[in-house]
Amino acid sequence: MGRGHVTRLFACVLAAAMLTVLAACGGDAESVDDGASSTIDLTADGEQADEAPADAAETDTGEESPEPAAEDSDEAAADGQAQEQDGLDQAPPVVVTQTSFGAAELCMTRDDLEAALPELVVGPYEEQGFLVDTEGVTVTDGDGNVEFYAMAIVGEGPNLSLFSSDNTRYQTAEGVGPGTELAIAASLYGPATLSYNVEGESREYVEFLAGPADISFRTGSGPEAGIYATEDSFNETEEYDPQAPIRSIDIISFDC
Repeated sequence: MGRGHVTRLFACVLAAAMLTVLAACGGDAESVDDGASSTIDLTADGEQADEAPADAAETDTGEESPEPAAEDSDEAAADGQAQEQDGLDQAPPVVVTQTSFGAAELCMTRDDLEAALPELVVGPYEEQGFLVDTEGVTVTDGDGNVEFYAMAIVGEGPNLSLFSSDNTRYQTAEGVGPGTELAIAASLYGPATLSYNVEGESREYVEFLAGPADISFRTGSGPEAGIYATEDSFNETEEYDPQAPIRSIDIISFDC
C-alpha cells in the first residue's frame, strides 16, 4: 500500500473519530443544556422559596406590624385615661343615718340646708313636694341632677322632716341604698318583708329583720318586687324577686 493510500486511510479514520467525538459531545451538550435549564429552574424556584422565608421573617420580626401595635397601645392608654376620669367624676357616697343625709339634718329649714350644702343647689321652697300632701325643696348638683328631696307635711313647714333620695350615692353605713338588690341587702340585714298599702298610694316598702331603725327602703309601686298571695287594701309578703332593686331611701322625723 502506497504512502498516499495510508495517508488517506488515516485521514478517513481521523475524520470518523472526530465525527464520533463530535456526536458524543453534541449529546453531552444537550444533556448539559437540559441540566442547565433544570439548574436555572431550580434556582428560580429556590429564589421564590427564599422570598417566602424572607416574608415570614418580616412577619416574625414584626417589621410590618408597628402601627397596629401602636394603635393597641393608644387604645389601652385611652381606656386607662377614661377609667381614671370616671373615677375622678364619680362623687363619693353620702352616708345616710336615722337623722341625716350627710351634712343635711332632718328639721333643717331651706336656708339651713343651703348653708350646710354649699356644693349643692337647694331649690326654692315649693308648696307641692315630691310626695302627696308634702311641700319642700329639691336639692340638685351643679348639673341639675337630683340629689334628694327635703319635705315637710303641708302646713307644718318650714322645718323639713322627710328626706327621700333615689340617687345611688345615698347609702347606709353598710352600703345599702338605691340600686342595691334585695338579696344583697338581705345578706346584710337578714330576712326581708315587703308590703304595700293601697291607701298609701300603693308605695311598696321592704323591711329587714336586722335593718337600721328609722330608715325606710322603697322598692316600687304596688306588687313590683314582692310576690303577694292577696290583693287587699294592705298586703304583705316574704316572697320577692331577689334581684329587684331598692329604688329609694327615706328618713323621717316626727319631732320637728
